[in-house]
Amino acid sequence: MGIKDIFNKQLFDEYMTVNAEITPKLMLVTLAVVAGLVMFLLVVYKLTFKGALYSSSYAISMLLSAMVTALIIMPISSNIALSIGTGGVLSMVRYRTAVKDPRDIAFMFWAVSIGLTCGIGFYLVALVGSIFIGVLIIVADLLANLSKGVSPCVAVIRLSDSSAVEMVKKILSSSNIKSITLNNDTTEVTMELKKLPGQKALNALKASDKVINTAFIKYNGDLAL
Repeated sequence: MGIKDIFNKQLFDEYMTVNAEITPKLMLVTLAVVAGLVMFLLVVYKLTFKGALYSSSYAISMLLSAMVTALIIMPISSNIALSIGTGGVLSMVRYRTAVKDPRDIAFMFWAVSIGLTCGIGFYLVALVGSIFIGVLIIVADLLANLSKGVSPCVAVIRLSDSSAVEMVKKILSSSNIKSITLNNDTTEVTMELKKLPGQKALNALKASDKVINTAFIKYNGDLAL
């Protein structure tokens, strides 16, 4: 199929119109377009993934969701009564899988929207929309990476004496105390820092006999104290 055929009226009438006659050829074309666009989605998802563990099963589920959605939409797009009935049935389906990152929900919604638009024959809408969304996500991710060097962290410091809190605050000058826990023999201080401390500050904490142990946890803003 050449580039000229893309703009051929017969091809447009066969594949690019709503309520087109469903044929095996149309089904294969639709599923192929859906698969190609979801593959692009998965590339964007992989490039911008920031979690600890990448789930290949979740990626496959996005592909399956898009293709199943397209298969459902194709036969019901030309029948209003069937569309209403199918919508009622699907409204009773409940997904109990816990999604930890709201970003994963957005990508799943993107995959389903590809299946919807391709299922009713709007291939061009799905193509242009997916490219625009993918490029926008990559650009936003690149801009977010520019501030990686100043990502904040949390310090959890256990002290043998509560009077050493001020000493620790002077060593970690850019700190903000979030909580102080008083125990029988120790005091635990939780502090928020703009960035990980330097070697000089670490040596000062290590040299103090009032500091029992210290833990620094770097985070991207999702951790709430």
